[in-house]
Amino acid sequence: MKVKDELLNIFDKYEFDYKRVHMDWDWQSIATEVSSLLIQENINSENPRLMMAEIWTLIKTVEIKDIFYDPDFQASLSEILLNDNNFKVEGNYIKYDNFLPCEVVQTSKEIRILNDSQIEVIHKMGYGIKNFKIEIGWFIKDVFCEGKHPNLNENSGCFCLDPTIFDSELNLKNLLMIKEMLSQFNLRSYFISKEEYDIIMEVIS
Repeated sequence: MKVKDELLNIFDKYEFDYKRVHMDWDWQSIATEVSSLLIQENINSENPRLMMAEIWTLIKTVEIKDIFYDPDFQASLSEILLNDNNFKVEGNYIKYDNFLPCEVVQTSKEIRILNDSQIEVIHKMGYGIKNFKIEIGWFIKDVFCEGKHPNLNENSGCFCLDPTIFDSELNLKNLLMIKEMLSQFNLRSYFISKEEYDIIMEVIS
């Protein structure tokens, strides 16, 4: 089914009169125009919000599909998948599906490389990244993780990225760098309690 047909199905589903919508515009402009019309008409109900959510989801899927089949992206993706079979495409994401334990702890005073015993103790405390994924696109925006990590925001499931990685190209080099970052604890800034911080510091001391 073509994107335009899917869009019209969404309009029909929510009984939206799209006669004033410029359907020959690009998808982003169409969505913006529909949103403006809803505001102008001051429709205060759940349906417009649900409709716009479906429209933006559809457009996002189209954009990701266009990027995914781009020859340059396919070349970069092939390099990623061939380098490590723990990387795979899952839906709209590139996912790394393997456990990453903590191997390095960085504090304001030092960088400590952990020995096998310390790694095991921290693992038994529940720490480690079960997997992570990044939305398909030209650039890295967010790293969504499952697991427990001092630099992982539990509310959003997003890892606190180094500024040098955020908005960088989605390629093998940067994905491997993210793997390294996820196997490290940066205790100069963290989302855990002071009690948990003190326990980790005791383990590595």
